[in-house]
Amino acid sequence: MRAVLVVDSLFAGRERELISRLEIGLADEGVRVAHAVPWTELVGQQTGLYSVAVGYVPTGLPFTLHQRARMLKEGLLHAWDLPLSIGGSGSAASSAAASRGARKATPAERKRRTDKHARTSARIAPPAKSLRMHGPVEIVHALGWSSGRSESVAWSMARALAKELHAGLVLEVCEGQQVARAASWLDRSWSQGASVASEATDAPVALVCADEAIERALRARVQTRQNLITLAPWGVHSASHPHPPLSHTTSGAAWVGGAGGRPVSVLLLASDDERPQLMAAVEGLALAREAL
Repeated sequence: MRAVLVVDSLFAGRERELISRLEIGLADEGVRVAHAVPWTELVGQQTGLYSVAVGYVPTGLPFTLHQRARMLKEGLLHAWDLPLSIGGSGSAASSAAASRGARKATPAERKRRTDKHARTSARIAPPAKSLRMHGPVEIVHALGWSSGRSESVAWSMARALAKELHAGLVLEVCEGQQVARAASWLDRSWSQGASVASEATDAPVALVCADEAIERALRARVQTRQNLITLAPWGVHSASHPHPPLSHTTSGAAWVGGAGGRPVSVLLLASDDERPQLMAAVEGLALAREAL
């Protein structure tokens, strides 16, 4: 399985660690990962161990969006060493259609196209519990901020790219102002998928919410497919109920150096520039541990 994370400049700058953790988690599940960022952000983005990075053109006139998405698709396929003829408008089916020229389709050809559209709809709309499609890339995941616009640059690019690749689209909803657009895209994509599929059909959409307030707001707006809204809070979260303190007989308390049966743990965060201060803090903690 392959997945693409489409990220805008602001998100790439502020949430680099979150993106990295997401890529590592996907790679650990056997997913081949690429992240797409504006071409000006490509410096320092290459992470050869578990993902590849590809640049895209983030701005332009509205009618150039699909051309820019097609360029991004070609860059992704090249990075994965896949033939450029698969997926999107470069498919073998499109080439065959072009070779027939502009002649009118015969009744048999129209029936075959209708059957093909029905099979495409069957892959998108029925009780399929995931968005995994059958193209070279199964999922396009958009992560971005609105930044005062009606929608994120990453969202619009990811939507066009998912359509080019015939992939499912996942939107990371992390702002309240994104709720209305996300709900509209989800409802529209699945209502189209339930009808006859066509070249104009949007990619099937699922939503991931960064907090509970956003999840509630989305569920209040979305008309159908509530099962495609998922809560996935950012960061590391503690259990809702703390564990009881360890007793004196607990083996863990001895080596941790806890006093009164309570284990002691310390989390230190520092940048590379603060390495001397970090080492001094660790040495001080070691001395304090011996005194407990």
